[in-house]
Amino acid sequence: MMNSTFSAQLSWILVVLLLSPVLVNSQGSPFQPRPRDDCEVVDLIFILDRSWSLRSPENFQKELSFVADVVSVLDFSKSRVSVITFSDDADLNIQFNEYRTLSSFQNAVRTLPWVGGNTYTHKAIEMMLGEYKNHIQTRAGITTIGVVITDGGSTDPYKLEDVVKVVHNDRIEMYAIGVGDEVNQQELEMLATGFDHVYLLNDLNSLSTIQDKLVGRFCRGTPAPTQAPPSDFTDCSKPVDLVFVLDSSWSLMAATNFLKELKFVTEVVNALSDNMGQSRISVITFSDDAEMSIPLTMFTSKRDFVNKVLNLPWVGGNTYTDKALEMMYKQFDSIRVPGRRSVGVVITDGGSTNPFRTQSVIKKVKQRGITMFAIGVGMSINQEELQMMASDPVSDHKFLVDDLDALQMLRSTIVSRLCPGRSTRPPICESDPADIFFIVDKSSSLQSQENFNKELSFIARIIDSIIVGTGRDDSRVGLISFSTNASLSFGLSAYTTNDAVKDALLREKFTTGDTYTHKAFNIMLEQFRNTARRDPRVKKIGFIVTDGQSTDPNTLKQYIEQVKATNIEMYAVGCCEKSGAGDFDSEELNMMASKPSNVFHVDDLDDLRTISVELNLKRCRNQK
Repeated sequence: MMNSTFSAQLSWILVVLLLSPVLVNSQGSPFQPRPRDDCEVVDLIFILDRSWSLRSPENFQKELSFVADVVSVLDFSKSRVSVITFSDDADLNIQFNEYRTLSSFQNAVRTLPWVGGNTYTHKAIEMMLGEYKNHIQTRAGITTIGVVITDGGSTDPYKLEDVVKVVHNDRIEMYAIGVGDEVNQQELEMLATGFDHVYLLNDLNSLSTIQDKLVGRFCRGTPAPTQAPPSDFTDCSKPVDLVFVLDSSWSLMAATNFLKELKFVTEVVNALSDNMGQSRISVITFSDDAEMSIPLTMFTSKRDFVNKVLNLPWVGGNTYTDKALEMMYKQFDSIRVPGRRSVGVVITDGGSTNPFRTQSVIKKVKQRGITMFAIGVGMSINQEELQMMASDPVSDHKFLVDDLDALQMLRSTIVSRLCPGRSTRPPICESDPADIFFIVDKSSSLQSQENFNKELSFIARIIDSIIVGTGRDDSRVGLISFSTNASLSFGLSAYTTNDAVKDALLREKFTTGDTYTHKAFNIMLEQFRNTARRDPRVKKIGFIVTDGQSTDPNTLKQYIEQVKATNIEMYAVGCCEKSGAGDFDSEELNMMASKPSNVFHVDDLDDLRTISVELNLKRCRNQK
């Protein structure tokens, strides 16, 4: 009897134990992670090393658990996650949209097999590009982030180098995580979007130490990743024209040494600030000749600038410093902005091949009031020449380092000297709210996508002077393009961050046709009537960039009268009066703008980079 009673009780206990997970899940487990409401919508692609060097399935499982933990904060009904694993080959183990709940994704990722093999990283990166391109059309405005985890260098580094260039051109934000002593740090830095996107760990157990940093990239409540110490953050709120002049001669001995100069440039720029707004940066390289590698243009995207710099080639040759300095001051002369500081930073490892002419050019540089920093590398430097190049006081502007690796030690010093009055903490920025429509001309007179891109880049710089967002005090931006017809490229609610707006803007395609400006004005008026906020604090701003007179000026006048009857403030930029590329009408331009100070003329599309337009919506102050 006792045995049968005990047996019955045991059966009931087993039934309860077996059913309890179902009961708990049906009621919602208190331990089940929930999506956080402070995370943006993202597309994440994890690229996981499964090669022999991991040594065991247990170690591979640590990578998989890291992925499962990182994504636990995301809302899977909006964000998407893909997983690629690689060794001799790459496999797309989990595609975008394959799993629409967190639990199903986590279950799938934790069961992925360890395969073993070599480390053909480039195959995984190529597969990532394919997954990205297959889905980008349906995800406009959504950031794509790639996360590579590897414990060794690539088996075919040359193919990896080629495919990485495509990745950076395609605007995928890349993180590179290296584990153990066998990683190739240079390869990781090449993979990553910036130096602050690289993590070096002792072992796979340390992955948990960077989880918050990675999550902080897309969840505002978590500290954002800061691999580089932020102690030298500088408020470059006053625009500066900055030219790096880099030695590319034979004495560098190898392309890897030239790359150290390039990385120093990118790290200085990274430390200056996340967004230099109306500042302009240029890079000149020199050996037998001087090369305008990156012209002095407005600083629109840190990521694009860094990618351009890191892909500059080592040339080799003699050290004609004079040619580079001459190119620098002539560039300053051609597009100088009154009241803006002109700064040059020279890095060289040897004396000039033509020292007498270099002395003459240095005098011309100093006559123009250009602030010069001179950095000498190694034992072959001409100290007297370096001292002549440096501005006064020389002790604050001349630096000597033993080798190119030691450039890193100068980063904080150079940053603080480039932007005096630096702040140890990022500035606090506030914004007046505005709904803004940019109207961009893409008629036949522009002649090419390249010229159209100059208009778009100009607008992108203006967007840096506002704060785009969904808050009550944030601004919203829309884009209207026109030629024979006009179209709404994107509306005020389409994109909710500065970067998303700029990415959408810079993807706009050139067309051809006539210049029916009034059709664009018609769309703007309709959009303001139907989609603008009713809050009286919110300004309504229209901003047109055109290179030609309207094809139908009489109808345009009628629409201008309608705009003036509203509270829309209009800005107008006209191009190419002298170059022949366009034929804008100054009177028409003045008529479109709300007041004379809102009108801007340039002779050539290249001259758009020389003008600064402030909408006066954003105000920043240093933290004490």
